[in-house]
Amino acid sequence: MQEHNTDGDLTARPAVMIVDDEQAYTKVMSMVLREYGFDSFPVNSAKDAWELLARITPDLVLLDVMMPEIDGITFLNELRAHAQLGVVPVLVVTAYTETREQALRAGASGFLTKPFSAQQLRESIGEFLRVNVPDETIFP
Repeated sequence: MQEHNTDGDLTARPAVMIVDDEQAYTKVMSMVLREYGFDSFPVNSAKDAWELLARITPDLVLLDVMMPEIDGITFLNELRAHAQLGVVPVLVVTAYTETREQALRAGASGFLTKPFSAQQLRESIGEFLRVNVPDETIFP
């Protein structure tokens, strides 16, 4: 895996970290995000996310709520408490709509309910990053 360029190079592609325990989902999302013009960094646990965050600072995090060991809300609380990484926008992406208020209280920058369409994904990410490629695919 290449490290994301964090030295202010304006030609660098924006980096999006995907944190979700479903490997098939992170693989598909990674491919879609690359099509949208982003560098994609998929991880399948909060532990792996922290290991990646020791090397890169993403421009956006897509975060699932329901994960084993450390759930997304706990991860988000820990991220928001971090001095340098606490400002990274986090879009919570989950099928559990009842966690919306909890996620927003924990510091989520936005909330996207699974399943979602490519248009919904573009609109949600577009609040934080420029999205280039249109598509009408539905994502689980």
